[in-house]
Amino acid sequence: MQKQCDTLLYSAKAIIIMRRLPIFILIDTSGSMFGEPIKHVNAGLATMLQALRQDPRALEIVHLSLITFDREARELFPLTPLEDIQIPTITCPPSGPAFMGAALKLVVSGVDRMCGPPNTHGRKKDWDPLLFLMTDGGPSDVALFDKMVGEIKRRQFGKIIACAAGPKANKASLQRLGDTVVNLETIDTYTLQGFFRGISVSVGMISSSVGIDQSERHQHSDIPITDHRSCFFAFDYNTEDNFRLLKWLREYFRRKDLGVEVIAPVDAMPDLNIYRSLDRQLRQVHFGIAEISNNNHNVLHEIGILRGLRKPIILLQRENSEGSVPFDIRGDFRAEYAVHKRRMDIRFTWLEEDLDKAMNTVRRMLPEFENVPKWEHSTYGRSINQLLSERTVA
Repeated sequence: MQKQCDTLLYSAKAIIIMRRLPIFILIDTSGSMFGEPIKHVNAGLATMLQALRQDPRALEIVHLSLITFDREARELFPLTPLEDIQIPTITCPPSGPAFMGAALKLVVSGVDRMCGPPNTHGRKKDWDPLLFLMTDGGPSDVALFDKMVGEIKRRQFGKIIACAAGPKANKASLQRLGDTVVNLETIDTYTLQGFFRGISVSVGMISSSVGIDQSERHQHSDIPITDHRSCFFAFDYNTEDNFRLLKWLREYFRRKDLGVEVIAPVDAMPDLNIYRSLDRQLRQVHFGIAEISNNNHNVLHEIGILRGLRKPIILLQRENSEGSVPFDIRGDFRAEYAVHKRRMDIRFTWLEEDLDKAMNTVRRMLPEFENVPKWEHSTYGRSINQLLSERTVA
């Protein structure tokens, strides 16, 4: 009985001391968002929540609050763990103002309520909160908005991103609030899905980079970077051409005598725990390459972890691909390429020249890379033909 009680007390203590990553999402529900725009917002929020719940680290530390604002500001739910969140269907009136200042006041109250100094129960101070705001206009309560901008700046936010949706959005006001303003030319499913997908990428990156205290670091002390040059290739397995692109990348590093091992989860997952195997692979490489044409959730998650680990990333995108680049990775080196097929032959046009430039960037970001031994192995896991054959059988 005593042992059981001790276990329960230990579990309770573990919950108390877990540091939280508070995230506030503010959505404009004024009259201009009535109809199709608010439907697209609801779809985007559902996609975002689904993506965040696929991230084990985010599930551990993220607490989310959703606030809407029209003629009044409403806290639909306070800061809540991801696993407990049920997002209600958001509605908006057919007309009316946007009290953005009142919404920011709710954020200030939430930050002061939850994100203060350590309490007497031993809980550590939470991570700096994140703020995401989306509007298709500007603040109707200008005086309160001006005051709350000052209050927001007095508090330490890890990131503030505002989305100016549509041509009538007041970008000047948003620039006063945040360090990043994302411009969306239209308000439709495609653009808004991209914005909310960007939120999940940003949160994934930050939740991967924060939160490993000294007491937790021993868990990864046995995962050193490879003693030879290596990179991780993240790609959508549902696109067959990406398997041929994997083969092309491996041949490129051989042809250029760069001696880089290209590691891909499709080759081997030595641990039955897939996430643990993936985490090990991402930590042991020197840099990453990601094919982002389809905005695949797994690929974006892997990009977030690589960025959290501060590893250089080269982004590859097919010409005329429908997937937009999420706002949080637009600054990374991006190479556009075309796929040309003729009978059994496939060529990735333009890719080699851009990849040459990208590798020069990697060398500048990793000065020690030149002194890392080249990879000498002659095989790269299972052959591309075997991988494609397995997909056909499946």
